[in-house]
Amino acid sequence: LIIDEIPSTDVRGNVAGKGLLYVQNDTPNTLKFKDDGGTIYNPGSNWHGSTSFIKILPTDFITNSDGAAFYNVTSLTSADLRVENANSELFVAVTIPAGYKATTTHIYGSQARSMVVYEADINTDTIANKGSGNVNTTLNHTDIVSDSTNYLLVYVGVTDVADEIYGGLVAIERV
Repeated sequence: LIIDEIPSTDVRGNVAGKGLLYVQNDTPNTLKFKDDGGTIYNPGSNWHGSTSFIKILPTDFITNSDGAAFYNVTSLTSADLRVENANSELFVAVTIPAGYKATTTHIYGSQARSMVVYEADINTDTIANKGSGNVNTTLNHTDIVSDSTNYLLVYVGVTDVADEIYGGLVAIERV
């Protein structure tokens, strides 16, 4: 199947065959598909269904060795993360999708504790500070453009075993 130089083409039904189906589109982010439920999406241009943010779940966080382990509280009335030792610090590593940049980070929690966003790389232990703020506020940090080795690293400075972290969002934009 070749679709070429046609201003608007509507292909319906099943496209079957062997090999690969190539679709050329000269305007980025305009090739769209509709699923059986009628939802229009652009495959390959989003991160787990979103072109604007990455969700951070409570289970994505890790703790450092300054304190004891952390635990998730998930019941019929809560879903959060707490530390067992007030000396613990929480970190979350977030992959930035290829072709995107991370622009803001928002961590949700029970207290306005400190947070710092870093750019880290998988091939070194060096991190670069991109901005600092507080939990429950949107931090407009220095943009972090995805490359083949970098990722976003968020530090959350919990100070009490009663501090709860619910998750977060990282805003992304196409570059």
